[in-house]
Amino acid sequence: MANAEEKTIDVDSQGRMILPARVRERLGVKRGGRVSYEFENLTRLVIEAKASKNVEERVETWASLARSTQAQILGERSVPSSSKWMNQDYVRRKLGLQ
Repeated sequence: MANAEEKTIDVDSQGRMILPARVRERLGVKRGGRVSYEFENLTRLVIEAKASKNVEERVETWASLARSTQAQILGERSVPSSSKWMNQDYVRRKLGLQ
């Protein structure tokens, strides 16, 4: 078990607390990441990792790319008549393109 000193965080002259690297790693928080906090009683602060805005931006970028390339994905090229290929109408619905 870690001693009490290892579980403390210093507060600087401007009242800011810096989460140590080992805490950020355990929470999975990277640079630019987000955390939420909540008070339990008057002396306990609970910090939880939140989804990074960067992840949300990457998902939106991917979705935009998928929507913009629908002609290439679902377009005019012929699709082999193999059992591993899906019906184009099904794919359009699943991708939200219809």
